[in-house]
Amino acid sequence: MYFLMALSLTTLGCAVGAAVSMLFSQTVAIAFIVISAICIATLTVKLLIAMLNQEDTKKNPAEAVPVRLKDSEQFIIAEKMETSGRIVSRFSHDINNMIHAIMGYCELTLDDETLSEETRDFIQEIMNSAEDADRFVRTIQTFGRKKPISRMDEDLESLIQDAAREAEADKGSTLNLTVRNNLSGGMVPCEQTLLKSAFYEIFSNSIEHSGKEPVEIGIAVSEKEISREEASLYPWLKPGRHAELIFSDNGKGIPAELSRKIYDPYFSSEPDNARKGKGLAIAYTSIIRHDGNIEWQPSDTGSRFKILLPLAYKFDDEDETVSDQIDYSESALLASSDTTAESRKAATDHTILIVEDNKAIRRQMMTTLKNAGFQVVSAASGEQAKRIYARKAREISAFLMDIMLPDTTGLQLYNQLCSSTKGEKKPVLYCTGYDPDFLRSRQAFPGEAQTLFKPFTRTDLLNRIRLSV
Repeated sequence: MYFLMALSLTTLGCAVGAAVSMLFSQTVAIAFIVISAICIATLTVKLLIAMLNQEDTKKNPAEAVPVRLKDSEQFIIAEKMETSGRIVSRFSHDINNMIHAIMGYCELTLDDETLSEETRDFIQEIMNSAEDADRFVRTIQTFGRKKPISRMDEDLESLIQDAAREAEADKGSTLNLTVRNNLSGGMVPCEQTLLKSAFYEIFSNSIEHSGKEPVEIGIAVSEKEISREEASLYPWLKPGRHAELIFSDNGKGIPAELSRKIYDPYFSSEPDNARKGKGLAIAYTSIIRHDGNIEWQPSDTGSRFKILLPLAYKFDDEDETVSDQIDYSESALLASSDTTAESRKAATDHTILIVEDNKAIRRQMMTTLKNAGFQVVSAASGEQAKRIYARKAREISAFLMDIMLPDTTGLQLYNQLCSSTKGEKKPVLYCTGYDPDFLRSRQAFPGEAQTLFKPFTRTDLLNRIRLSV
């Protein structure tokens, strides 16, 4: 069949080529025939590949089709989320700079002791809103797989109950939730807001599509040991102890033909809501970001999902306690907000070169460091920083640099400045509104230990600067 299709296409191409030669010049006809030959050859190769794939499927029909379908679906979802991540990465940098400026100037304004209580409250509300915006951007970055998540051990059932209450309140429906928890110690290492959003989306979808009042949802929670063989089936799963959650509701259920599309961020079964999606892309992304897995399961009544999430490490009596394993020295220093006269006096011995192209942020950083007692010089570009350093190299004690500058990167600039003084290394602290993955793709990421991610607070900046110098 494939051979006949290729032969038919070749014949058609020759016939059209002959017709073109009669209507146009010989040169145009030859060009058309060459282009047609290339297209036909490409299509023929694709047809041959398809034929070989079909033969493989015939040899092992139970394995070949499901594996390819599964890989294809996961690839498409991954591509869509990766595209979203790249878009978010670009715009979040600009938003982070704006949020940083708002938070920084709010902190500086609150230093004014003559402010009335009402004015101080207004400014604090602006600060709180900016912090909310920062959390929102970080959540979006996480969904785009661009921001590493910080994990703490959280009680799994509490997260589920909180998500159910929020979904019930937001959707204005009654949700009867029954949790059968058979775990002994149900703590999961997670980013609380992110994982809770996964449960929230599942509950919200049940409410929106159930068509019943009240919505009945049951969750059976048990422990499951994932072997290396099982973990190897999914790139994000790791062997070990997992919580297995079986969600089921009393709604209309999900037709089998739609089950392969429900994690697509742009899919909806309702035409009027085609651009919104069903929200399960968020649940899917959140769960696999926690090294877990979610899959739809066929059910005679309602919808049914199975979720796997890694459980927190279970300490035995002979294990060291967590507090014994933590070195508090640096964290205590970073948590301090020492603004005493002694610390200000120590700061006067240091001159910091700030290199930041955003004028508002540069001014805010200069004011913050000057108020803390530091001597400060600033530059808006790499070239300007080189000129200043050529004159004041002996005075400058450390650098505070934006990573992505208009004419260079922070890493390149730092190496150039060090080379100009015969390789003398001085402390450097980098700052950025970009996420680590974007910076790595540009070979511009110095590492977490040397980087402050915007927006950051005055306390964060001063403590890191003091630690550096």
